[in-house]
Amino acid sequence: MQTSKLFLLLLCLTQLVRSAPYTAKTVKEFRGHGVRFSEDPVATRYDRSQLQDFVQNAGCPPSPGPPTNLSPNEHYFSEAVLDNFAAAGSAGSACTWSQRFFLNTTFCSHDKCPVFLYIGGEGPLTHGSIGTKLFMHTLAKEHGAVVVSLEHRYYGMSWPTHDMSTAYLKSYLSSGQALADLAHFQKWFGPQGNSNHFFPKYQLGESDWVAFGGSYPGNLAAWLKVKYPQSFIGTVASSAPITALENWPGYMKVVSDSLKYFGGQECFNAIQTSTNRVMNYVNNNDWKTLNNMWDTCEPQLSDESKTNGDLSTFLSNLQSLFQGLVQYNRDSPEAPTVKSTCVQLLHDPTKTFETFVNLTKNSKRCTDISTNETYAALKNVTLTGGSSSAMRPWIFQTCNEFGYFQVVGTDPTSDAFSKMSPYVNVQSYTDICDVVFEMNGASPRIAWSNTQYGVPSTLAAVNVTFPSGSLDPWHVLGVTNDTHPWTPNDAARPATTTTTTTTTTTTTLASAATIGIFAAELAVEIPHTSHCQDMYATDFSIPEIAWAHTVIRSRVAHYLSSYVAPPSPTPSPPPPPPQPLTPSSSSSLSSPSPDSSSPSSTPSTPSSRTPSTPTSQVINYVPIIIAAVCGLLIGLAQHRVAGWCCSKDRKNKSRPLSHSNSNVNSFETDYHVMGGGDTYEDI
Repeated sequence: MQTSKLFLLLLCLTQLVRSAPYTAKTVKEFRGHGVRFSEDPVATRYDRSQLQDFVQNAGCPPSPGPPTNLSPNEHYFSEAVLDNFAAAGSAGSACTWSQRFFLNTTFCSHDKCPVFLYIGGEGPLTHGSIGTKLFMHTLAKEHGAVVVSLEHRYYGMSWPTHDMSTAYLKSYLSSGQALADLAHFQKWFGPQGNSNHFFPKYQLGESDWVAFGGSYPGNLAAWLKVKYPQSFIGTVASSAPITALENWPGYMKVVSDSLKYFGGQECFNAIQTSTNRVMNYVNNNDWKTLNNMWDTCEPQLSDESKTNGDLSTFLSNLQSLFQGLVQYNRDSPEAPTVKSTCVQLLHDPTKTFETFVNLTKNSKRCTDISTNETYAALKNVTLTGGSSSAMRPWIFQTCNEFGYFQVVGTDPTSDAFSKMSPYVNVQSYTDICDVVFEMNGASPRIAWSNTQYGVPSTLAAVNVTFPSGSLDPWHVLGVTNDTHPWTPNDAARPATTTTTTTTTTTTTLASAATIGIFAAELAVEIPHTSHCQDMYATDFSIPEIAWAHTVIRSRVAHYLSSYVAPPSPTPSPPPPPPQPLTPSSSSSLSSPSPDSSSPSSTPSTPSSRTPSTPTSQVINYVPIIIAAVCGLLIGLAQHRVAGWCCSKDRKNKSRPLSHSNSNVNSFETDYHVMGGGDTYEDI
């Protein structure tokens, strides 16, 4: 009898913890967090019947070969290794699979031209990853670089195994495997000469490689320089949340900060009042009103929704609109922005809540609330090649390594959704981990992730640039000016200077020449911008993005040893005209005429070089000769005195100190001043 009661108690507790912060619709439409390409993934043209037969070598799981109808610029790396860390001779080390990549060789015009690598992440890649939409493409044109993009394992058409069952994901999906894939591909394509199969015109075996990534691929870009620094001369890690964190209310805090910045305190208050009203309906169990307002799908909200997860799913759906608005604010001309949405909410104060409802409900069909449907979608192990199969592997990665659980904060002054915190919390995420991936209550391995790669204050990498938007929610987990401050040797002055008066706040952007182009790791914090916004070729007519592009351009040129300092924003005045030289004005020798010293002046032709020495400019060499002789005599005297002192020390068996009084030429100082490991010749 007691055993039966205990079983029923455990069953009830199990029902209490079921929840999900995503809807089934979100799961099926997820395409990653980074750059959003406008075209549909190439993979959507394929279905599994168009793939070559699954290949199964002895001791290896079956995996598909490439599709039979490849598109232009689409290729497959057939020597990708299933388990990059398997022991030699074991089955895993001998198992290979086909990893998709895209290639653009338009700009390469000679042997050893640079190679720019776009790192794929938690979604399918497209032709856009090597196209004109990216700022990387602009830089490739400037440097004559080959552009290549490599898709991440278990996303898009890059399938190490024939499905994504939990056992396969636990064995073969991790950031460590992804980094090894990138290093393996770089060696295969470049040093091992396989680029000749795709681009035989020029030899790329000794090319310099620069990697670019945004969001999670931004992490990979940074971590490449930690784990495989010899393979890439530099990387650009945009909006990279390199800190693993399980309980993360900071995301929603930045969402609220963005509402305040673009819509004022009034917008924050309007959304907070609306969410509080929703929670009043919840606390009063007024499900009928909520179901009618949002036209919820079956089984609709009810008393059971508080324990079966449906309420958590419903509330998460309300806040997801504002998460998306903030994360991708101003990155598409036709898309709503935070500002336009706030204007809409505040247009008629008597209809603010009605507007809130209309914005957050599904206008085309009923509003999803079913946790069971979310679980069913996430349990689908079929790889489709498109976005419909991207959410399952990404949620696994967060459950296993990173956390990134975007919980609602409890402080009503900093989180407009704080009343929802009892239902959108860590447990609503870990429930998914347990139910879908059988994590059995284990937390993500965030401590190990932060240990093996480093956090912003401890990351040890050379030649990594970290652009991030100050109103991108992910930036709080990345390298910023606060988490990774520059040393005095890194910068002449800060990237931004903020001046506040009684009425306005003005942000002044620093010149690229003065913000540490040669720093080992450079934070490029871009005021008031969103997620991965610097990665697009356009600057969106936003001055801060244009400034960031200037900095990134200079950093990439530095990586490729072709950096040239841009002209000063405020040109220095021209030197005064030459004056007659007299003994009392010999210092004028340090200010030669512009015509003879300026590197930008037009050189004279040999025929125009006629000697001309006006009387007013005849040089008197007597003072120069006297100064040279005096200097020589003084130097000889110092040498004799120093020799006498050293001889006396040797007689007394003493030894002068061997260290320098200055650290200018010490390894520690040069290492940081020159960008960590770079030599003066490199720069």
